[in-house]
Amino acid sequence: MTIHEVKNEVTKYNNKHLVITGGEPLLQQEDIAKLLKEIKPYGYFVEVETNCTIKPSNEILQYVDQWNVSPKTSNSGNVLQSYEVAECYNFFVQQNNAYFKFVIESDDDMNEVEYFIEKYNLPRKKVLLMPQASDKNELKLREDMVFELSKDHELGYSSRMHIAMWDNQRGT
Repeated sequence: MTIHEVKNEVTKYNNKHLVITGGEPLLQQEDIAKLLKEIKPYGYFVEVETNCTIKPSNEILQYVDQWNVSPKTSNSGNVLQSYEVAECYNFFVQQNNAYFKFVIESDDDMNEVEYFIEKYNLPRKKVLLMPQASDKNELKLREDMVFELSKDHELGYSSRMHIAMWDNQRGT
């Protein structure tokens, strides 16, 4: 789709809250910035979800109201060198509109989350824990444990409402 076609699709709905997610949206940040330049005059609140491996350009920064920074951890199966990009952590921790969301599979994951909080001085009030789950059964298995971890570590909690509501069904 062209940027104009995406703009037309987005603006036809009566909802002024846009969340751009991916994959990794910042791989396409030049085009996303062009799209946001077109739709921001319509009064949109824009969130961008990123995995904290690509630093945003100055151009896109001016259009984003909230950054949802969801760094990978070892439970993703990736090696640390591929998901710990210090420049990005240092950049996002300086942004007043950035929140950090870590996906938790087991309580062992908290060691790594605490490592990132300490190393990059992440503000605890802007760190959320979210259960790893791709369906309702996995969500039920993990949500209480992750909620308790968020309380014990004085961090926020984020549910997976879409899974609770629609299980693992994809949209049409």
